[in-house]
Amino acid sequence: MSGTVTNVGTDTVTIKTASGTTTYAVNSSSDIDKNGEATLSDLIVGDAVTFNTTGSGSSLAIDKLHAGSEALDRPSGPRGGGPGGPGSPRAPSSTGPAGTTSA
Repeated sequence: MSGTVTNVGTDTVTIKTASGTTTYAVNSSSDIDKNGEATLSDLIVGDAVTFNTTGSGSSLAIDKLHAGSEALDRPSGPRGGGPGGPGSPRAPSSTGPAGTTSA
């Protein structure tokens, strides 16, 4: 879902979507990103957000909420695991057989 933050409380966030305005609980399991890892207090009224929730009925809580630049929410630095990446063994050099001379 997507919407706009209309209020930030101490443990809730209110978001206006196309279908209405709803207040959601924010708990220790909620994952909030705003230009990187963030907390509820980093959100401000007017932030455009995408989010999903857990629970049902009147007890909906934020599961994941994203605001700001998505590119800044991704890990930075080189990725490991691929050939030649960090932690991979170096390939042996291939110099060929050594030449010899005869007398």
